[in-house]
Amino acid sequence: MNLEKEAFKNSDHLIVVSERMKEYISKEFKITNKKITIAPNGSDLQQSVAEFQKPLKVIYAGIFSYWEKIGDFIDIAKQANQETFRFYLAGAGPIKHQLIERIRKEKIPISYLGYVPRQRINKLLARMQIGIAPSTKDLARQVASPIKVFDYLASGLPVITPKIGDWGEIINNEDCGIALVDDNVESYLKALDILAQKNIWTEKSRNAISVIEKKFSWTKVLEPITNLLLTYEK
Repeated sequence: MNLEKEAFKNSDHLIVVSERMKEYISKEFKITNKKITIAPNGSDLQQSVAEFQKPLKVIYAGIFSYWEKIGDFIDIAKQANQETFRFYLAGAGPIKHQLIERIRKEKIPISYLGYVPRQRINKLLARMQIGIAPSTKDLARQVASPIKVFDYLASGLPVITPKIGDWGEIINNEDCGIALVDDNVESYLKALDILAQKNIWTEKSRNAISVIEKKFSWTKVLEPITNLLLTYEK
């Protein structure tokens, strides 16, 4: 904490990834807001995007770490209606083996796709219909900006996630998925059933693409950094 405090106070400017991170640093380390710029993660619109079709393909694509609560994703797949939904897992990380072993041992209907390089992830997502982003609710997640959420949106996937952090507010306010106040398995299952309605899915998918285009393309999210650098050049 002391090292962070010294680094922050001795920096000319700080770039953070969320409004909540800005609020935390400003309050905790007494850093003036003028010294902090927000540049969240983003994504790029894709030529191929998701289309509605049943059974709906539901994916988690990202790192396999405790804070992602992938166990929730596995629980959801275990209890969901297999005639309506198919579940896919893509990624790697420190808890990979225990996740894969649980899926195997309990015979949970999840297709593990392995680690997918970034240059191929959007093509994969375009073949899906729903992106899930489970998460713990500790401080590190409250101030985070998960890139997978923006990749889901860029491919036209409505996102189901806990209502946590700036990204939960984006999903809620832009109507591009469902942000859960209670992120238990039952709430996820209800959200899936809602998105299984074609008219609802189509509207939220359209909103997902729109929010990337208008607010969270890489060009848009990097503008504050570009402007900051131009200011310092002067």
